[in-house]
Amino acid sequence: MTYLRSTKEFYRKLKTEGMSKLMTKERDKAYIKFLKDHLNKNQKILDLACGYGRLTIPLVKAGYPIEGIDLIPNFIKDAKKIAKKNKICAKFRIGNMLSLPYKNNYFDVIICMWSSFNHLLTKKNQIKALNEMIRILKGKGFAIIDMPSYRIINEKHLIMGTIGGFENVDYIHNRKSLINILKKSKIKDYKIKIENIGKRKRLLLYIYK
Repeated sequence: MTYLRSTKEFYRKLKTEGMSKLMTKERDKAYIKFLKDHLNKNQKILDLACGYGRLTIPLVKAGYPIEGIDLIPNFIKDAKKIAKKNKICAKFRIGNMLSLPYKNNYFDVIICMWSSFNHLLTKKNQIKALNEMIRILKGKGFAIIDMPSYRIINEKHLIMGTIGGFENVDYIHNRKSLINILKKSKIKDYKIKIENIGKRKRLLLYIYK
């Protein structure tokens, strides 16, 4: 099953309701705090794989010029509804991280949170997504890619599990596997860190234009 088909199928079943149950208010606050520590209000920001706007909307409300894009039409539809209900002017659109609908040098910062990058199950697609991110970043821009920090359980780096009652497959990275794909990408400047966000250990990849 292809990346697009498997990802769309999983989130079609999970829906916004199921997605919202995966996080707590405490973890949401921790993510917002983490991002505010890394962003400023003079930057043009993209929330890549924004879902239903869980981070986009509160950041717009806080005064950050950020817009959201996601592969799943229903998430974008719900994000627009939530923003409108809360009288927040937030921009959302449907799009695929393998072929981002933006011009070169368009954003100052990209955030890709919630393990979204892990849905890319092949190195080829991972490299393609990284190259797309670096393409649309302005000079001196950067992206933050958030991933789970697990011990690799097999040589293929694939882990199957159940999330929200539905089967899901993720590609689990560690420092070595990230360096491997970065060497094959157009990215020359990067940083890999393990950080705690909301009392959870996360693997963070920072890439720089």
